[in-house]
Amino acid sequence: MRIDVANYQRTVGDELRRARKQHGWTRKELQERLNNEVSWQTLATYELGTRQCSVARFAELCAALDEQPYALLERVHQRLYPKDVPPDAVRITLGTIIDDDQPELLPLRR
Repeated sequence: MRIDVANYQRTVGDELRRARKQHGWTRKELQERLNNEVSWQTLATYELGTRQCSVARFAELCAALDEQPYALLERVHQRLYPKDVPPDAVRITLGTIIDDDQPELLPLRR
């Protein structure tokens, strides 16, 4: 598999922006939630995909956004490399089923 680095970087930035907007935060508000000093302009370059961020910075951004880094990267990967899945397919997250207390799901948790 060939990875278009620039496109991947833009898509990571777009997912970071989406996560921020889901909280209803401005870049300035996200900046205030970070432990390190990062300017809102730098956050903008990450979101636009014009600047790479380190793995540690990415993890810090995800933590501030209440996101799991692997989940955000999974969304990026799915956007860039979608699988051929039939439209009527159902995706099941086993971790969610395990954590769910509904009695009717008990057989699936065994």
